[in-house]
Amino acid sequence: MDYWDRKALSVPVGRVQDLPEKVDSRLAILVLRISIDLMLAIRLQPDIEKRLDRLAKKTGRTKTFYAREAILQHLEDLEDYYLAASAAKNPGRTFTSGEAKRELGL
Repeated sequence: MDYWDRKALSVPVGRVQDLPEKVDSRLAILVLRISIDLMLAIRLQPDIEKRLDRLAKKTGRTKTFYAREAILQHLEDLEDYYLAASAAKNPGRTFTSGEAKRELGL
């Protein structure tokens, strides 16, 4: 681990607008090192890996792009599912049709 790696571990992350106008190049490197995305490694069955590879080659996108998109879509679906399940368990107040019309200004 070099000097700047140690410094990156010890410097709190600030907002971009907190940086001075004239940024030292070493500080710019430090800021870039702090903002690197996290990495995730997954194991895929060979047939799924081949399908992903074919799709990436056919479309000119990366396998990472499609893996990220699939994870994001699935996360959204799971979040929606758990939100709906929670609402079903705790439905809250029930309105009559008249109350609903009044609340909605109909």
